[in-house]
Amino acid sequence: MAMNSPFDCVLVDLDDTLYPGDTGIGLALKRNIDEFLVAKLGVTAERAAAMRVELFRTYGSSLAGLIALGYDVHPDEYHSYVHGRLPYDRIAADPQLARTLQSIPQRKVLFTNSDRAHMERALERLGIDVAVFDDVVCFETMNPHLFGERGRRRA
Repeated sequence: MAMNSPFDCVLVDLDDTLYPGDTGIGLALKRNIDEFLVAKLGVTAERAAAMRVELFRTYGSSLAGLIALGYDVHPDEYHSYVHGRLPYDRIAADPQLARTLQSIPQRKVLFTNSDRAHMERALERLGIDVAVFDDVVCFETMNPHLFGERGRRRA
C-alpha cells in the first residue's frame, strides 16, 4: 500500500473509462444489443431498445436479465453477436495510461459488465497487459453459476 494514501485498492472501470467514451463503442454496443433482441426474440426495434434499458437497470446487464427471465440465450452466442462486431479499431493505444496503471502501488481491480474476450480485446488495443490488474470482475466472474470449471456455459 502507498504510504501517503488511505486507499488499499483501486477499482477501475473499463468501458468508456479506460478508453474514451467518444470512440463509438458504447453506441455500437447498444445498437448490437438491440439488433440481437430483435433477431433472437422477434420484438420490434422500439421494444428492443426499451428492453435493453430495463434489463440493464434491473439485472445489471441485458444478458443477465435475459437469462434470469428464462430466455434461451447462450452467453457465447450473445457475446459473439454483441461484442464481436464492435469497432475495436477505434480504441487507440495509450502508453501513458499503461505507465500510470503500472505505477499505482495499490491493488488494482478491473471491472466490466462485458465478457472476458471483450475486456482482453479492449486492453490489447490500449496496449495494457491484463497482468497489470490484480483481479478482474467481468460477466463470467459475476455469473459463475452459468459456467462449468472451464468457463463454458453449463447445459
